[in-house]
Amino acid sequence: GSDVFGLDDLFAAALEMQRERTVPPVSADNRSVEESLTRHFAKDDHQFQVSMDAVGNRLDKLREDAHLRRIFSHVPEQDETGEYVDNRFDFREFLDEDVTILFDLG
Repeated sequence: GSDVFGLDDLFAAALEMQRERTVPPVSADNRSVEESLTRHFAKDDHQFQVSMDAVGNRLDKLREDAHLRRIFSHVPEQDETGEYVDNRFDFREFLDEDVTILFDLG
């Protein structure tokens, strides 16, 4: 949907959260995520910085691997009706199936 974002946007939001101590915008369907992120502000400064550094380190691992960066940076375009106009990841058809999905990352 319109709330899709790529890896670089996620990394920028994490940095802003660490520097500004503000929760990034969260879709209305994910208020529990907003509550979880807000709880981090209750930590003392050292604990907060350690947690946020860990977030940055994990995101760096995704950004450093060319295959993973390409996967997690893909943001499918939509037309004016909200229909996707290019390739996208959509696993909804598999969620109710007894399947294993494998990713060959090179």
